[in-house]
Amino acid sequence: MKLPILSSALPKKIRENFYKIFANAVSNKKYAWGIRELEKYPYKFTLSGNELYRIALLYDHFAMNQKNNVSTIAKKYLKKAEEIYRHILKTDPNYLHANYGIGRIYGVRGNYNKALEYQKLAYKQMLKLTRNQRGALGIGYLYKQKGDFKKAEEWYRKELRVCKANDFGTTYNLFQFYKDTGNKKKALIYGTKMTHLIKREFNKKMYRGLKMQQSNFVKSVLEDIKSLK
Repeated sequence: MKLPILSSALPKKIRENFYKIFANAVSNKKYAWGIRELEKYPYKFTLSGNELYRIALLYDHFAMNQKNNVSTIAKKYLKKAEEIYRHILKTDPNYLHANYGIGRIYGVRGNYNKALEYQKLAYKQMLKLTRNQRGALGIGYLYKQKGDFKKAEEWYRKELRVCKANDFGTTYNLFQFYKDTGNKKKALIYGTKMTHLIKREFNKKMYRGLKMQQSNFVKSVLEDIKSLK
């Protein structure tokens, strides 16, 4: 893919469709489908950094969900994602999602120290945003992979504190952490909160709520919570 400059030239309706495809692909883990659909856009239009980032995210998530993360196809898509993230950073070094994306790639490759370097940089950049613009980065996951469960819990809780206005992802991360580490009591505490947050989103007359209602991810979360009771 030839990488364009970072100013969007997508007409409004086409841009809306772009983001709709992306949301559907991520919510339902249809990464290959999303890639096929979104890769059509750069050949017709100039994309913004935000739009390029979403294509790169589908690349790295597709690689992450391969049974073998070091397979030829996984390496190919991780490389494609990294090229886009680094391209974005050349134009905007403070684009936190690109730093986070590179960190995610290093994490998939098993280089957790390098992954933490990039994701902690993204965390510092995130703190400069207003509370309603912040979101989960999942730094705790990297510490968990390193076997440092104390640090993992510390970072998951830290993200929850600084992302209170956007707490769906941070609450889910703590639920999943306690579930994975066998702490059923704490998992149920955050699972209950997750149930309330999901209901809150369903009641919104907003796109996010509607998309969550269609999401296989949400269905699987509710099933996981139910299995702990």
